[in-house]
Amino acid sequence: MDRKPGKVWIKTSGGVPEIVGVIADVDKSLNGDTRELAGEFERSKAGLKKAFEYVVNNIKYKRDGETEVVKYPQKTLREKTGDCKSMSILIGSILKDKNIPYKYRFTYTDKNNPLAWHVYPIATIGGKDIIMDAVVKEFNREHPYVKKYDYSPKSIAAISGVGATANIIIPPKNYIDTFTYTGGEITAVLLYEQLNIISAFYPSAQIEADKAQIKDALYKGVNSTQGLNIIRQINDAEIRTALVRANKDKTSQFKARTNVGINNPLIPLSDCTTQLTPEFFDLCEQNGISRETCAQLYTPTFYAECEKANRVKRMLNEYLEESAHHLLYEYEDRPNAAPQTVATKKVLHVGAIDALSEITGVSRNNLRLWLRNGVLRRNALKGAGPLQPEATIPALKQAVDQGIGVLPVAVIVAIISAIAAAVAGTLQLIGQMQQTEQARIYSAAQTIGQPNFGPLKSDWETYQQFVSQGGEGTQDESTNWLPFAAAAAGAYFILK
Repeated sequence: MDRKPGKVWIKTSGGVPEIVGVIADVDKSLNGDTRELAGEFERSKAGLKKAFEYVVNNIKYKRDGETEVVKYPQKTLREKTGDCKSMSILIGSILKDKNIPYKYRFTYTDKNNPLAWHVYPIATIGGKDIIMDAVVKEFNREHPYVKKYDYSPKSIAAISGVGATANIIIPPKNYIDTFTYTGGEITAVLLYEQLNIISAFYPSAQIEADKAQIKDALYKGVNSTQGLNIIRQINDAEIRTALVRANKDKTSQFKARTNVGINNPLIPLSDCTTQLTPEFFDLCEQNGISRETCAQLYTPTFYAECEKANRVKRMLNEYLEESAHHLLYEYEDRPNAAPQTVATKKVLHVGAIDALSEITGVSRNNLRLWLRNGVLRRNALKGAGPLQPEATIPALKQAVDQGIGVLPVAVIVAIISAIAAAVAGTLQLIGQMQQTEQARIYSAAQTIGQPNFGPLKSDWETYQQFVSQGGEGTQDESTNWLPFAAAAAGAYFILK
């Protein structure tokens, strides 16, 4: 991270998930900021005590105002003031420069007040944790708390999307030929990809067996009797049922399609000149005209249709998944039990997918499954793990509750980052459309591509008010409605 010494990192939102993300980025960028100061202390418990006392004696606690501020160490040392965040970064920097393992502990100190949170570093030396809370001002003493969450520097880096999947290889996307594949084949390839993403995090013999069965069925032809027999041997009942149903979908945009199976889904775009007859090219060569120019001159209709197909295939394969989080409320199954903003956006997100189906010729069920894979993949790449959309939505409500709930705060931060990035992906997706297609999707989903069209943490700020006024749910349900914890979500399949 490029920065001038003493730069202040400012965050206007004071929520714990956002603060964790900022501290993560600041800590990640620390590189010898306190090397000279750290050299004054030994790498021992006694040295830690001396460093702790230096901070306590030289830095005066000063609470931030309305704007939360995280200072770099040099600025804290120069101004001699800081709150728990800035003092934690200062101590963390010293520990980093001494090569002493450490973590940041976020705690909630009042179960009735989610705003009552605190952060401080914990060093580990000689196999024992040493509390270094400069606000408490007593070495190795911890203030009582009702809930805690710990982040080591490595984990914190994962929050901001760096190193989150360092030891996990997420398989590349398959290229889906939406003009040549039948509807059933598209479903099979998408389900294969979902298994691929999840098995990277939760490997199992059953998932590998099901992947092999789907691949074999694709090779034999998922719409054939032989392919159906293979599908019926799949272990997972939900996947098996979905593929049996998909077996009946033989529709394809390429009318001359013959069902001979798919050898390799990783195919390139069509070469729109190769399907012309040799006579065209003989004539062109005699007149010194290139193949591409020949195609445009002599078969403009065919060439235009081929290029249109390439444009749609490129649009879906390169940009659809990147926009998935922007349409997240498609998967909100209880809009009447959610704030009005969420219910309204649900309608817009549904309309956007309806319009995409009409524009691309891909069935709505397959687009929904494709976007689901996008949520899984982007969550995984951002560091949240392969969370399904139904587990992603509650992260927004939990963020409003200052991180209190089922999902780890690191996951919430990663999801918020994925949602923000999806705006650019959506604009790229729309940018591939022709003018009439753009008009169609803007008509169905006004403001699509703008941040306020997609899911936001602020959508859920009225949730507590909603349930207290007699909405569909009770106060207890507002915390219990989370469908499943992060780890369980990885192995959970919803196919449409």
